[in-house]
Amino acid sequence: MKPEYVAKKSIAKAFTPLTVLFFWLIVPTFVILFRILAIKSESFEFYSDHVIHKRGILNKREDRKPFFRVNGVSFNQSLLGSIFNYGSLTVDGAGRWDFALEGIKDPRALKAYLEGRGVTEASFQNIIHE
Repeated sequence: MKPEYVAKKSIAKAFTPLTVLFFWLIVPTFVILFRILAIKSESFEFYSDHVIHKRGILNKREDRKPFFRVNGVSFNQSLLGSIFNYGSLTVDGAGRWDFALEGIKDPRALKAYLEGRGVTEASFQNIIHE
């Protein structure tokens, strides 16, 4: 038997001010958590002859690039970076592969490490003579 009339609830009841406020607070929280996980899963591993860039949460990605010598390092740190100890580096490596490292924890230590791999005057003289 078919009913003569069917009463359905309106979805407008779901949009109370408290629900809307909660929705706008919870979505950014999930976005921030996802970004934190993505940032924490990214790393650069420096070896004597190559660099491995690892990233990804579910889909892992790994790039391996040759890395022999550093020609120059550019350093940038904002006011918040100074307070929370993070910054950005741009590395000019020997060859065609230059790369940027953004949001790196303790960028001054990485800069010191990379500058230690830089071209010294003695190695520069060897390059000129060869």
